[in-house]
Amino acid sequence: MKIEQFKVKNQIMTIDYNGTAFFKSYDSMVCRIDKQGNITLGRDWDYSQTTCKYVCQFIEEITGQKMNKKTLQKLIEQNNILVDETL
Repeated sequence: MKIEQFKVKNQIMTIDYNGTAFFKSYDSMVCRIDKQGNITLGRDWDYSQTTCKYVCQFIEEITGQKMNKKTLQKLIEQNNILVDETL
């Protein structure tokens, strides 16, 4: 398992042995991307403007896809990104 600080304090990125990437902001898991590229957002993904910004940067870093809040919301509406309230 690989764990590293993501750009700023209190933002942690983890990649497990299966290739799934996790992004944690403070004590909340805010994003998970499996090795197939499926994105799942946690309930706090847009807790603040800053959290959302770093979630978008994390998705861009892992997938190479440009991302912003408007695009995330559109992908959620289209069921291309899931929001898991239990994360």
